[in-house]
Amino acid sequence: MNETKPDWYSVAVRDDIAKGKFNEHSMQAVIDRINRPRRRISLLFRNRVVTFGSLTAVVLLLAIWVGLNGDLLWSERGVDRSGASAPPPEDVTLLDYSNVQYYGEGEIIRKEDRMTNPSIMHEPRSIELVDMSSVQIEDVYPAQGVGTVYHFYFKSELEDPKRYPKTGFVLDDIETPGQLFYFGTLMWDPQLTRERAFGEEGYLLQVNCGPTFKVCSFWFTPDSEGGLNSHASFEGPMYIADLDRDGEEEIVVATTDYYKKHVFIYKKMGDRIMYVDVNKALDASDYDERVYYEPSRQIFQMSSGEGIRNYRYAEGRNQFIRLHD
Repeated sequence: MNETKPDWYSVAVRDDIAKGKFNEHSMQAVIDRINRPRRRISLLFRNRVVTFGSLTAVVLLLAIWVGLNGDLLWSERGVDRSGASAPPPEDVTLLDYSNVQYYGEGEIIRKEDRMTNPSIMHEPRSIELVDMSSVQIEDVYPAQGVGTVYHFYFKSELEDPKRYPKTGFVLDDIETPGQLFYFGTLMWDPQLTRERAFGEEGYLLQVNCGPTFKVCSFWFTPDSEGGLNSHASFEGPMYIADLDRDGEEEIVVATTDYYKKHVFIYKKMGDRIMYVDVNKALDASDYDERVYYEPSRQIFQMSSGEGIRNYRYAEGRNQFIRLHD
């Protein structure tokens, strides 16, 4: 290999070696000269590695701090985690939930009790099974993929001129050979669907009930013995949605004139079912302001002489956020 030699090489060969002066001292000087640039490069590389490592540690610590204090950081800057502007305080309505008052089996429910807790909630109770042989079927209402609803009379009452049609059903998921679940009286236009609420699989039966044909809703769940437990009876249409995106569905009830058409939200908190009166939360007057629920968009609306205000449930918080369209 033909390499270019530095100037000192020819001098050393011509003079010192020829004269016998290339001794150990000269050799050490040459070695030091050769090694000196390599030491500078090694030191420079080492310094850069140390600097890079320090910067990496700082970045990691900053990331951890932001993760722990993200909500505070975003709120101070006026934005939420998605990058959208955080709502001003006047657009936030806190929802103060109350304990549901449960009613016992056969307990008389007074009007003043119902206005305190305007929809009927009760402890889970079994729905009665009756033999098909003891009834006379009058009408059949198929519920595709869920079961069949029946209107019937008990054979023992066929001669009674004051008899009223009863409502019962069978479910595809629960085998009750030769039997049906007897649910109630004076229920028209039944709609039976499979629904999930409060994190539990169940069923929703909505009917026009009573002599005034008002909407009534019933939610029930399977029990551990192959039967059904009734949980709630609401005088008004019932909607199910995970309003706060916590994985457990809430129940929204838009009540009838009997309850001044208030809207209520029922939510599971721990092992309790809690409720909030949306009209009261929004400070809506019973005389000139109305509250509605739009299930397709999960929007709560308050209508008054000043126009319509829209609200949505805050994600992960028991709050309403006013929307400005």
